[in-house]
Amino acid sequence: MNVKPKISVIVPVYNVEKHVEKCVRSLFGQTLGDIQYIFIDDASPDRSIEKIKEVLREYPQRTSQCMFLKHTSNKGVAAARNTGLSASTGEYITYCDSDDWMTSNRLEQMYTAAIKNNADIVYGDFTMAYGDRIEEYRLPDCDWQADKTKALQAYITFGWTTIWNLLARKDIYTNNNIFSIGGGGKLL
Repeated sequence: MNVKPKISVIVPVYNVEKHVEKCVRSLFGQTLGDIQYIFIDDASPDRSIEKIKEVLREYPQRTSQCMFLKHTSNKGVAAARNTGLSASTGEYITYCDSDDWMTSNRLEQMYTAAIKNNADIVYGDFTMAYGDRIEEYRLPDCDWQADKTKALQAYITFGWTTIWNLLARKDIYTNNNIFSIGGGGKLL
């Protein structure tokens, strides 16, 4: 792996043994090659981390790209995200909840869009699975070049604003002292 990967994917892990396998298969199966994976064990009481490592054996090319960090006590998703952000070395950062999954070309598409447009932040539509139903969420079409303030207001006031559908330059976080707070991982 390069000294500075294109993307660092930060994955907080807590009590997701039943769901994490689908998540990590979608991460390790990404078409983009240059990715840093950071898994933060937030003192999970189950076998979540062992499940991740079992799946990783099927993707030996990803082994050197993985970092496993551990909290000695459960601190919550926001603290886990901050631990991952502090350890990350990627040009861009994205978060993935350990019970979520993504299409195999998602990171490549987002990174390509970021580079093509010299963008600090790229975000995309997403799908939510609610047991027996699936719902598509289309984000507002904002003209970030014309009026960044108005575009940001449109995004923030949209019914769903999440951290896991964003790809952002790491220096946006570090240069502006942005970190996760609270149980919901809201950014300030």
